[in-house]
Amino acid sequence: MKYPTPETMRGVAARAALIYALVGALWIAGSDHVVSLLARDPETFARLSNYKGWAFVGVTAVLLYLALRRPLARWEAATSQRHEAVEALRQSEARFRMFAEQAVDAFYLHDAQGRLLDVNRHACTALGYTREELLGMKVWDVAPDVKPEDGLRRWSEAAPGMTQTLPSCHRRRDGSTYDVELRLGCFEVRGQRLFLALARDISERREAEAVAEATRRVLEMIACGAELHATLEQLARMMEECEPGMLCSILIVDEAGRHLRHGAAPSLPSAYAAAIDGAEIGPAAGSCGTAAFRRERVIVEDIANDPLWAMYRDLAVAHGLAACWSTPFFDEERRVLGTFAVYYREPRRPTGRELKLVDQATHTAAICVARHRAERALRQSEADLREAQDRLQSALEIGGIGTFVVDFVKNVTIWDEALTRVYGCRWRPEDGARADPFLAIVHPEDRARVRRDVARAVEQGETPQSEYRVIHPDGAQRWVATTARAEFGPDGRPTRLIGATVDITARKNAEENYRQAQKVEAIGQLAGGIAHDFNNILTVIQAGVSFLELEKGLATSTREFVGEIKSAATRAANLTRQLLTFSRRQAMQLQHVELNGIVTNMSRMLQRILGEHIHMELRLAPHDLQVFADPGMIEQIVLNLAVNARDAMSGGGRLTLSTATMELPQPVTVGETARQGAFARLEVVDTGVGIPGDVLPHIFDPFFTTKEAGKGTGLGLATVRGIVEQHGGWVEVSTRVGEGSCFQVMLPLIPAKAIEEARRGAAARGRSGSETVLLVEDETVVRALVRNLLTRSGYRVLDAASGPRAIELWNENGREVDLLISDLVMPDGMSGYELAEYLRRERPSLRVVFTSGYSPEMVRRDSPLGAGVAFLAKPFDLDDLTRTVRDVLDDRAGDDSTPLQLVDRR
Repeated sequence: MKYPTPETMRGVAARAALIYALVGALWIAGSDHVVSLLARDPETFARLSNYKGWAFVGVTAVLLYLALRRPLARWEAATSQRHEAVEALRQSEARFRMFAEQAVDAFYLHDAQGRLLDVNRHACTALGYTREELLGMKVWDVAPDVKPEDGLRRWSEAAPGMTQTLPSCHRRRDGSTYDVELRLGCFEVRGQRLFLALARDISERREAEAVAEATRRVLEMIACGAELHATLEQLARMMEECEPGMLCSILIVDEAGRHLRHGAAPSLPSAYAAAIDGAEIGPAAGSCGTAAFRRERVIVEDIANDPLWAMYRDLAVAHGLAACWSTPFFDEERRVLGTFAVYYREPRRPTGRELKLVDQATHTAAICVARHRAERALRQSEADLREAQDRLQSALEIGGIGTFVVDFVKNVTIWDEALTRVYGCRWRPEDGARADPFLAIVHPEDRARVRRDVARAVEQGETPQSEYRVIHPDGAQRWVATTARAEFGPDGRPTRLIGATVDITARKNAEENYRQAQKVEAIGQLAGGIAHDFNNILTVIQAGVSFLELEKGLATSTREFVGEIKSAATRAANLTRQLLTFSRRQAMQLQHVELNGIVTNMSRMLQRILGEHIHMELRLAPHDLQVFADPGMIEQIVLNLAVNARDAMSGGGRLTLSTATMELPQPVTVGETARQGAFARLEVVDTGVGIPGDVLPHIFDPFFTTKEAGKGTGLGLATVRGIVEQHGGWVEVSTRVGEGSCFQVMLPLIPAKAIEEARRGAAARGRSGSETVLLVEDETVVRALVRNLLTRSGYRVLDAASGPRAIELWNENGREVDLLISDLVMPDGMSGYELAEYLRRERPSLRVVFTSGYSPEMVRRDSPLGAGVAFLAKPFDLDDLTRTVRDVLDDRAGDDSTPLQLVDRR
């Protein structure tokens, strides 16, 4: 309702007066006439006049009420509304003030002349003034970017209801400035134009935008694969730009997780950054090392007085660093990747805003380092994968393994190059997935089995391994093994057949060779058994001959006859040794060996092996060729080379065995070894077919042979090279196809001076003694002869036929026994080896001599003989026995705890 104006109220009063006047005039005129008509006497007239006056008042009052009722009602309603409006305005002003005071933005009310009329508390706090101080200031006092003349002009032109948003800058009482976003509105009150400005501090938003932009640049660097150090340095500089005075350092945990390595520190002194590179992680290792250890933020406000910096305090203070806050950052699995540290040159504690910035920076740093490590791990994985693929490919090539895929859907078959080499032909693309072209190269006898195996894989889903023969285009047959697995589609039909094939020809040959070797093993067992029994017989013969040689009264003819017996026994002993060589059961027993004598002794046996169609010729050096070698193994070298030459001359020919010396005054590299000095050369020359160039590099490879299956083990030449290299020598080969081959074996010569000294030493050593010897031998005749030989040399002999009986004698005379002589193979369940071990547990200093017609390797393969034990091979004569016994008894300076070992005394 509109409130009545003064003009309206004057009109109401005029109407009331007019009504009163009109009513009074009419009443007077009319009432007097009526009274005069009604009053007959003065008393009645007076009474009626009195009544007339009261009636006039009542009528006038009623008329005035009726006339003024509606204006007065409007007046009352308007008055009430005014009071309500005033109260509402008061409450509105209170609410406005409350809102203004509680607003997060600064509130400014000013007029068109720029005078500040009202401000809220946030404005006072932001600017650092009191409300009273601000109400006396102008807009340009707090907004330095507003020019007075421009502001007055703009405000004078503003229309009520106008609003606008514009950037501005406010100046605090201390002179510092900050950016604001100003929302300005214009309104009019009682004809006065007023302006309401809401100022929002956008410095943090600007900073956040700057941080976000810098973070975006860092992430772009990460995405582009920038180097980690450059990326982290960009991140550190971004932080330092956001907060002047801040010195940032990013350290990265090493792979071991024990030290922190330098990542980036663009503003720290380089000497300090280098000094903390590699700092150890621990509970009191500065801010960074401790943060990584605790896995939480560590804030040190004053480095000079904080115990965490005890190890690095002097270093930090020397470089002007006073405060350090370090925050660890992690990967997705919560493993510590590194720390983000903030240094200041004065002691201080962080603000919430600074900690928020650091948190954002550590998050970005975690992304950088994690991405770098992931990429490095990926590169390493790719390299490992490539290496694994290369190794697999190399393994497949070395192993001769080929792979294939038969795709039934696309009707294609893929062979790799290795399979092409295995099968000797390529798969033609036009043959698709058909089996016929493949079966054509399979040996006819094996095709049915191959068909069954393929059907098992394709129809039944099995993974069979099939071994079969293939025929190469040149007619050569090879054994191969194929393993295949079928893959099936959703409908159960086979989609692919994947498999691998390997050439197993060498294995098949090896299996055949092994069967041959088992046959040789059986023959060797027989030969070894014969040699053992024969050696016992020869021992009796040689011992008897030794007794006869000691007799001084023998006639000359008888003594010559005894010499013939001794020579025959020696040849028989050589024969048994050749049997052991043939059975490959001769242990390596190094001694002084004369090479010419070995070749000569073997010539008769070799001629029988070569056959009548091959002529053998010996060309030996005119002087002895002494080498330190195992005679049985040297004989095996000669035998293997002779047999190899025989096989190369199936149609007949000539084999020449020659010996000579060779001098290398200067070092000469042979293979990977430098050779120098004097060598004995054994040369085996044949006139056979020669060795082709593609075969020559492989002739010494184990199991390599060009002979038909069952006609060679492929170990002959490999054995030759192995024996020669064990003796410190080497083998050379020269050959020409169709003209023959020449094998030269070089062995180190023993210097003549060393040979002479050995002979003088042997002559100087005595043969007799007075010690007590415990003799254990199950052969009665051999035991009796050995006892008599030793007794005649001055020794006291206690003899036993078995191990248990020897232990009884030991228990009775153990303190007196100086030497044990025992056969290795004896009855009653105790070998000579076990007897020696039993006795030496009681007296480790006991000396031992083993004898046997077997070699020690044949007697006990699983337990090699220890050091300090001599082995005397049967047969032996008196000189062999007494020399060995004396040598072992005189060797008392050795360590008694030394384990048993084989010492050759033959």
